[in-house]
Amino acid sequence: MNHLNSVLIEGIVSDRDGEPTGEPFVFILTADRFVKLDSKLEKTQVNMPVFTYGRLAKSCAEYLPLGRGARVVGRLGQDVGGFHVVAEHVEFKTWLPPKAENLPPVEVEAKVLVG
Repeated sequence: MNHLNSVLIEGIVSDRDGEPTGEPFVFILTADRFVKLDSKLEKTQVNMPVFTYGRLAKSCAEYLPLGRGARVVGRLGQDVGGFHVVAEHVEFKTWLPPKAENLPPVEVEAKVLVG
């Protein structure tokens, strides 16, 4: 009998492991959940490593910056370090980069050369 091994997780990219170089491209997906304990609402967080391969790895490396939301469908994997998700499908959530007016001011030193 085959057992069901399917995972659906949605969250925010909180860490990434560089550019894919033939090895899997790995990113960490942080999912928040609110749980009611003793009539008090508490936030719990899950940080799940996601492994991608091939063309999917290249797309994720290009289009998944830190802070962007994603939904991952895949299967559960396990290694010495614990559990991870092996992605079969990744949906990129709509993401707008921070606006220039929301960024902190940057001091620039300018020199005028007279020649």
